Amino acid sequence: MKRHSASSLAVMAIMTLLAVGLVLLAAYPSSVAASRKRFDCYWDKNNDGHIFKRINCKSDKSASSLKGCQKKCQAKRECYGIEWIPDQQFWENGKECCFLMDEIGDWEFQANRVFCQ
Repeated sequence: MKRHSASSLAVMAIMTLLAVGLVLLAAYPSSVAASRKRFDCYWDKNNDGHIFKRINCKSDKSASSLKGCQKKCQAKRECYGIEWIPDQQFWENGKECCFLMDEIGDWEFQANRVFCQ
């Protein structure tokens, strides 16, 4: 029976852990990788990038907070940023307050908006 040194056993253990990590990342990419997404947010800013999803915050109350809107973005691999409207009286169509963006454009001032990327 071949004996392995402690250092070679440690290397094999690390390689095994790396392999398991890569398998998990491949199997669950959006929940593992996207959950680490951190946001830089800018108040009173609008972004003219492309919105791929508009969320009705009356029916999906979890998106009506800034953190909730960010979580919606984190769940989508194609999401690169959000626009969020904090004050319900300014929600678009009286209900939409969270907008997921797959393209980021230029910023401009707009009161009662928060842009995060």
